[in-house]
Amino acid sequence: MAGPHFPELSEDDEVLSPPPPPKARGRKAKDIDRAQTPPLVESTKGKGKNSQGKAAAGSKANKNSKTKAKEAKRGGRQQGSTNFSDRESVELVKVVETVLPIGGHGWDEVLKQYNVWAGENKFSERDVRSVRQRFDRVRSCLHS
Repeated sequence: MAGPHFPELSEDDEVLSPPPPPKARGRKAKDIDRAQTPPLVESTKGKGKNSQGKAAAGSKANKNSKTKAKEAKRGGRQQGSTNFSDRESVELVKVVETVLPIGGHGWDEVLKQYNVWAGENKFSERDVRSVRQRFDRVRSCLHS
């Protein structure tokens, strides 16, 4: 492939390798650089850890892990709670149509009437927040 741009190479000519790519910058650059370097051995000194790398009893690291475990338990719904059935949702809409709640006092009245119905029909009694959220979900389904 000889020509003006590609001269013929002889066996004596030295072939140069291309220059290395530029060093990466930014947040991902650290990940790239770490991938090219061997991992370092973590030190267990000074971080409240014992020789196995675990948090020592009474240390800050141990206390933080207990705090995080408590925080993780807070989410989700309460044990034993049930979903709204279709029948419950229909009754809730009927109660909201009769009360037409505007503000907190209106929703308190909706809750009162709904819980009376739920008790008579062997359904779970609810709190204001769950009743209001359920109605909002039902309403959004009807408008979509």
